Amino acid sequence: MVDGNIVKLGNLLDDNFYLAHMSGMKQNKVKWLDEIETGGMNYYSSTEEHVDIIELTHNSAVLVGQSRVDADIHGLRNTWSLELTLHLEKNVDQWKILYITAKPY
Repeated sequence: MVDGNIVKLGNLLDDNFYLAHMSGMKQNKVKWLDEIETGGMNYYSSTEEHVDIIELTHNSAVLVGQSRVDADIHGLRNTWSLELTLHLEKNVDQWKILYITAKPY
């Protein structure tokens, strides 16, 4: 995300992935990656402050992490304290992120 490597980021995401932003807007995989590629969303840094595994089975997981994210989102640069909840699923031997919800903390 910070490196702008949408190929690598895209490989981590399920085809039906979406990001639920703290504003409530849901953005699918293609649109989010396009925003990063075209500069609508520029991520400068992300510093993890805390991560918890909330649920873990052999083929699913829920992670909650708190991060300080320095980003320019559509011309508004700020450092946000975000709590991200990631829902993951394992297919064969590869984990994919199904969706992420973001909220301030």
